[in-house]
Amino acid sequence: MANGTLRKADVREILAATYPGYRGRKFGAELLRDGRYLVQDHWSGGTRYYVKAVTRDPETGRLVVRGAAAYNPITVDHSRLEIEVPDDVLLVEHVYFCGRDLGIRFRMTARSTWTRELPFSRVLALPQPLEALR
Repeated sequence: MANGTLRKADVREILAATYPGYRGRKFGAELLRDGRYLVQDHWSGGTRYYVKAVTRDPETGRLVVRGAAAYNPITVDHSRLEIEVPDDVLLVEHVYFCGRDLGIRFRMTARSTWTRELPFSRVLALPQPLEALR
């Protein structure tokens, strides 16, 4: 797994298409270890995730954005919320914790076509999972 930070200039086009009203300066990126993502588009405790999926139209090169619909976590089958993320999809999360804006996170698979568009030279590679250090 690799993760790290990005600058606003690195993600300006994606940000304008997904969260145009965002004025913060916190950005992060993460490569999904197994290519799976648990959709949590609701308040959970003090945390709120908003997530949008971004692809690039192969003919026009324009960004195509699809948002997840908020749902009631009590009435939903949670096993259906874990999704396999295709390599051409970039997940863009806006996260709040206890009312505090934690910023925008970009999540993609290790084989993602988006790794060529985002400047992963600044993304830190973790040599091993943190659990292995114990």
